[in-house]
Amino acid sequence: DMAPVYDLGGPNVPYEHYRGTNGWQRALETVRRYGIDGVRLELNFPSGSYASVYRELLDAAHLVSPDMRIGLFCGFRGKTVEDSIRGAKAVLGKFRDDLRSNPAVSRYGGRPVVLVYNSTRYTPAEWRRIFGALDAEFGKMCFLMCYSTMKGYHPDKSEFEKKIREYLPEFDGVSSYCYNRESVSVQRDEAEILGRIMAENPEKVFEGGMFFTYTQHFNMVGMDP
Repeated sequence: DMAPVYDLGGPNVPYEHYRGTNGWQRALETVRRYGIDGVRLELNFPSGSYASVYRELLDAAHLVSPDMRIGLFCGFRGKTVEDSIRGAKAVLGKFRDDLRSNPAVSRYGGRPVVLVYNSTRYTPAEWRRIFGALDAEFGKMCFLMCYSTMKGYHPDKSEFEKKIREYLPEFDGVSSYCYNRESVSVQRDEAEILGRIMAENPEKVFEGGMFFTYTQHFNMVGMDP
């Protein structure tokens, strides 16, 4: 029965395996052929998972295209605010020069863009402390709230709007990750809410997103991190 596989976006088979010393270069060349000029890599603090891959992607981007950009998609998972700050400083400190001047780093207004996966992990006041500490350490960054992974994943409309309004003042804007089976009607409701809120806050960044197949995570899309 293949129904569960296809419900997740299946089948769970990559078209090509991107392995070897130039695997990430070939992967970026593939997405570039489809008009995609940037990818995001997940980094978690304090563990620093996939930090070595971030370096490989930055190096590969230069070989693929001068307009290829590598963004950050970060989970702040410290038991305390201080743990996350220390972890983020330790991991991002390995890329201090890149964050300052590497043209392959995804930026908005010159600032490195960081999509925060678990945006409700801390309170707005705690995020203010985290972002302030990282801005002081690495220069101003652009922190985006991941609205599609707000606590509960499928909150009712009023709760979703309440959360966005509560957290948005501490973030530079919003973006998304994966809807993961959210219905079209839920996505439309969220888009309508976000449209109104962003119209009220024109200084904030609204980065749109769309649904994609979640199954790709099971096989790294043929990539070998």
